[in-house]
Amino acid sequence: MLSLDFLEERSNVSVLGLICGKQPQNRNLNVVEELKNFTGNQLVAFARHVHLQIYLMKKKKQKTPYLSAVSLGTLAGFRAFSALALVSHSFRQHPPKALRKSSLRFLQAGLVSNGLNLMAGAEMIGDKVPGVPDRVKLPSLLVRSAAGAVVGAAVARAGKGNSLVGALLGATSAFAATYGSFYLRLSMNQYLPNSLSGALEEGLVFLAGSSLPKGK
Repeated sequence: MLSLDFLEERSNVSVLGLICGKQPQNRNLNVVEELKNFTGNQLVAFARHVHLQIYLMKKKKQKTPYLSAVSLGTLAGFRAFSALALVSHSFRQHPPKALRKSSLRFLQAGLVSNGLNLMAGAEMIGDKVPGVPDRVKLPSLLVRSAAGAVVGAAVARAGKGNSLVGALLGATSAFAATYGSFYLRLSMNQYLPNSLSGALEEGLVFLAGSSLPKGK
């Protein structure tokens, strides 16, 4: 099973325990092959880890903006437009001072926030339509990685960190989470209807919305 140090070795970035489990049997296996080994118990462990990560972020009061970049980049791998919509809504309600002179301040605009909410809704509906191409295929993989880069850069900058580092962390986390969520979804679909497993994914996304930094 995929482990934290295994992902770090492959991506050179910590994804903060995106997927938890035992050490991989074969260190030569690639990330995609390892992700195919997800089981129901490991899915529960993943959900618990996400919840714990959110709790720790709230506990630390966002002292580390790069943790937010990784967390929201991970969410972008699950739902690209939902992650963008969550960040935009949060920044619209609580505009961070650090974004006032940044090109990322467009996320605070009401029109952008409303548009992203609509796109997030459409994304959730489209996710459950039969015959939709797999998320690990182009262009979906690029869209999710790009969304991860945007939210990563935005929360890093809002937390007075380096937006480039945030973008890198966000994009890498989104890329890994796209594959992770794909195989998680396949695993869940063995026990649950596709629509219900999709709803569970969306529940994780909205649960993580509480981890967003508030403007000051």
